[in-house]
Amino acid sequence: MFDASSISPIAFSILGVSIHWYGVSYVVSLWIALWYSKRLQVRFFKEEDNRLLSKSISSSKVEGVPEAQNRSVLDIHEGGHWGKSQISPKPHEDSSLKATNKFAEEIELRKKSIDSFFVLACIAIVIGGRLGHILFFDPHFYFSNPIQILDFRSGGMAFHGGLIGMIIALWLFCKAKKKNIWQFADIIATVAPIGLGIGRLANFVNNELYGKPTQSFLGVIFRGAENPRHPTQIYEAIGEGLLTFIILRLCWRVRFCREVHGIIFALFLINYAFFRIIIDFLKESDVFLMLTIGQWLSLIMLLCGFGIIMFKKK
Repeated sequence: MFDASSISPIAFSILGVSIHWYGVSYVVSLWIALWYSKRLQVRFFKEEDNRLLSKSISSSKVEGVPEAQNRSVLDIHEGGHWGKSQISPKPHEDSSLKATNKFAEEIELRKKSIDSFFVLACIAIVIGGRLGHILFFDPHFYFSNPIQILDFRSGGMAFHGGLIGMIIALWLFCKAKKKNIWQFADIIATVAPIGLGIGRLANFVNNELYGKPTQSFLGVIFRGAENPRHPTQIYEAIGEGLLTFIILRLCWRVRFCREVHGIIFALFLINYAFFRIIIDFLKESDVFLMLTIGQWLSLIMLLCGFGIIMFKKK
């Protein structure tokens, strides 16, 4: 039986200020999500770029010009770099070269758009997650002790609140930048399980959000708990984090999921909600009409996920 009560929630201290593992988990997960989002932008939409580029080059072919010359620019693009061609561009290839440069700029713009969005997303996740925890799970305590609202170091972030904040930020960003919100949502949904998994591990280190008492070999001793408890943080890290990530990555291999924007996002909602509803039965949470608040919120997510799929299939 593992004893987690001896694990310090403090990662390190700087000039007397204690930095908790919870805060470190947010920084690490957001950095990984940013890096992986950029990879997804290039990797999963390269097929779309190449298809459009091929069409553009085909339309600009000159009769009597060898095929090798007409494809020289495309070959550079597919090779993964933008160096000099072995075949020097000729005047009749100017339109093809311009098309290539246009798509190269589009890829860079997509990467930069991810950078811009993540700045807004960080703010939205923190504010939404904190407000969600306060309003959904412990409003009486925080309204009685308002100073505790700003005490982020002790934890207290709600996923559903962070999700709402993220969706609002996503809508505002895509509306302002004239981006496809469903396309962006698919990318964010794919990297979200990474942050969720790391965040649940931080909950474990913090000795918080543990489950009901158990005498099984899975029981863990936590600070403030008289008996061994289910390590529901680990269960959620595996289900909501690792398994959901694997499922979504496999779904990217399905052509329908790649080409119909919004399906991956819907599948994320469904998978997260499924694991959350099941695991919450092992938690000691306030029950409202036979389910916990987290389960009711996850049930709404589940219905929204299926609703998006039905809407997109029309």
